[in-house]
Amino acid sequence: MTLRVAVSGASGRMGQLVSAALTAGGDAVVTGFDTHHLPSPEGMAGVDVVIDFSTPEALR
Repeated sequence: MTLRVAVSGASGRMGQLVSAALTAGGDAVVTGFDTHHLPSPEGMAGVDVVIDFSTPEALR
């Protein structure tokens, strides 16, 4: 079974590492977003899990 993962803070250092590790594993489809470009709720409908590596500063 393929896991569909969204990574919040995907352009940051940790977000990039997590995305790369998930992709290298081969059993996950990864999408990323940052707080300045939040996806619509409809766009998140197919996601199984969200991993949040955003920072408090990014939300200000």
